[in-house]
Amino acid sequence: MTELQALTERMDKVERQNRRLKRAGGVAAVVVVAAMVMGQTTPVKQAPETRVVTAERFQLVDKDGKRRGGWGVAPDGGTALQLYDRDGKRCGGWGVSPDGGTALQLWNKDGKRRGAWSVSPDGETALQLYDEDGKRRGGWVVFPDGDTALQLYGKDGKRRGEWRVLPDGETALQLYDKRGKGHGGWGVAPDGETALQLYDKNGKTRGLWSVFADGSTGLVLNDKDGKTRGLLGVLPDDSTRLQLFDKDGKTIFEAP
Repeated sequence: MTELQALTERMDKVERQNRRLKRAGGVAAVVVVAAMVMGQTTPVKQAPETRVVTAERFQLVDKDGKRRGGWGVAPDGGTALQLYDRDGKRCGGWGVSPDGGTALQLWNKDGKRRGAWSVSPDGETALQLYDEDGKRRGGWVVFPDGDTALQLYGKDGKRRGEWRVLPDGETALQLYDKRGKGHGGWGVAPDGETALQLYDKNGKTRGLWSVFADGSTGLVLNDKDGKTRGLLGVLPDDSTRLQLFDKDGKTIFEAP
């Protein structure tokens, strides 16, 4: 190979290398430009800013500026949400007292409370109904110990009747006079025993009629001091028994 041929080959080799470098550089340039374009056309998303409104009281008004709702914290720490009609009269409210009790209340157009649903701090739950004068007339209560009771009240607010179911399963119906004192009761025990009791105005039991779980039945009569003066019973073997007692409880008559 002559020197001219060798020089020509070296120049061709250098030319081929230059062409490869140019192509590589072109690809790199395209990648860089693409990255720049993508960086410009696809901005990084930022988390939206959280805005917090802090206040002790909020008030809602209608187009005429009349108060229709309010939500605030009372000086004693209680919280209340109140709703008003178009005349500005309170119609409904939901509140939480400082001690943790909560209540939902309803009022009529005259501002009289007609209903309330409450949960006390000790766990008692009550639904109360009121008449047009705002006096309680009926209620359903579930007590912390598990008792549940349906209660009825007179127009004077005195309890006149109550139907209660105790945790052990006993059921009792009580009737009260206008003073709120019990005058009669009917109960059914968990074992099936049932009894009807009558009370005088002083709350003393004057009469008791029972049917026991063993099938026997008895009628007991008491004096004004609540002492038994007479007893009539039918025993499980169908035999009968009659006893009369004096004021000291001594038997004065017995049959058979």
